[in-house]
Amino acid sequence: MDPNESITTLELTIDGMTCDACVRQVEAAVGAIAGVEAVEARIGGVRIEYYPQAASREGIEAAIREFGYAVADETVRDGPARGFLAGMARTNQALFGNRRLDCCTLNRPPHG
Repeated sequence: MDPNESITTLELTIDGMTCDACVRQVEAAVGAIAGVEAVEARIGGVRIEYYPQAASREGIEAAIREFGYAVADETVRDGPARGFLAGMARTNQALFGNRRLDCCTLNRPPHG
């Protein structure tokens, strides 16, 4: 990429990610898009740095949806569900510490 082009940072809330396999799947899908420089996924979201001249938000969201995940509408990002999920995350942190949950610990079949 041209060093004079500016990088855009995009943070998305993603519904349906439940384990480390989901995180790896989103990172691989988004990371494969031309113009994407960095991807940091976590359960429930992703942070992407990309060149808007080469990649688009719509293309990034489409790559995520292709795997069956839903990209949350930014207009409802701070609604009641977000507060519920934040509380659930605090409870899980208290119960499980920093150990990451995956499909095996949740007794679900893996996604990928």
